[in-house]
Amino acid sequence: SPDGGTVRAAPIGDAARVDAAVARWRAAVEAPRAGTAGARQAWTRAGAALRRLVWDPLAATVGDARLVLVVPDGRLQLVDLAALPDPHAPGRFMLERGRPFFYLSAERDAVEPAAAPAGGGALVMGGIDYDGEAVDAGAGGGPVAAWRGPTPACEDFAGLRFEPLPGTGRESDEVARLLAAVPGPAPRVLSGAAASEAAFKRDAPRSAIVHLATHGFYLDRGCAPRQDVPAEISSSPLLRSGVALAGANRRGRGAGSEDGILTAEEIASLDLTRTSWVVLSACHSGLGEPADGEGVLGLRRAVEVAGARTLVLGLWRVGDDASRRWMRALYTARVRGGRDTAHAVMEASLAELAECRRRGEPLVPSRWAPFIAAGDWR
Repeated sequence: SPDGGTVRAAPIGDAARVDAAVARWRAAVEAPRAGTAGARQAWTRAGAALRRLVWDPLAATVGDARLVLVVPDGRLQLVDLAALPDPHAPGRFMLERGRPFFYLSAERDAVEPAAAPAGGGALVMGGIDYDGEAVDAGAGGGPVAAWRGPTPACEDFAGLRFEPLPGTGRESDEVARLLAAVPGPAPRVLSGAAASEAAFKRDAPRSAIVHLATHGFYLDRGCAPRQDVPAEISSSPLLRSGVALAGANRRGRGAGSEDGILTAEEIASLDLTRTSWVVLSACHSGLGEPADGEGVLGLRRAVEVAGARTLVLGLWRVGDDASRRWMRALYTARVRGGRDTAHAVMEASLAELAECRRRGEPLVPSRWAPFIAAGDWR
């Protein structure tokens, strides 16, 4: 701190009490009728109670800091502090106080110097064909991962079907147009049957930016385990989370080496140390199994293990069109506005919040603050 390095501690109470408050707020926000007046009161009250527990004890110490770096643990990793109600302005949110909250995996991330990405260009995937057979468009003879990990070992996974997401095609086109202004190779845009596992595994490790607009999934620990796999596999959160790519709805029917399901375990095996940004524009891509001192075991942990410097991911179920608008605002702030990651995320959420107010839509946090960023805030 500016006064010479004094460390100040502010106890926030019993972990079970905090976890319960997180669960109540998340359940209220994701309730099916969260936009109704009664539900709005419920998630506002739950959000205020959570803020009083985990933020109010710190507020005086943080003071007027321009950037708040947060290293959460346990279930606090599933909370976006910016989406909690502002204690001083009814109907407003912490986001609107004009300073970003940015999430770190560990305290050391605050002092590690930023490294220029060694990868080139961007890989953008969207408008994916989940029903067709995946094809590999090739990329100049680059290597393709020759292995495939096991599919999620839950019986519940067999019933998952991934519906088309028309907005993701528009989103990938808009993102690519914005990134085309960045010096360097033109963005590589893959859609339809070409947005395959093989293409992702080959192209992502050599790209500075990876943007993936698709379905994400996380199957909680209560899912029914398959009987044909060992218990240690069926219980792995890295095999209960992932994203859908081309041919995902054909899994189990093809003879190829990939099934269209990119699990967190497969992502963790990649080398993304040349990648500065991984953006998972998908519902619940930031969820997983919170582990004390270990982060969120799922896609979030997988991208960190793979070595990417910064990831943008979703904590909520998010609409196709709302996600597209948020991502457009994110890249506009980053590319055209020259904002650092922390402020680009804040500006994207502010833009979507303003749009919700303009349209007279319910201000449920999952609508205007669907994504957070973690890693390097610069």
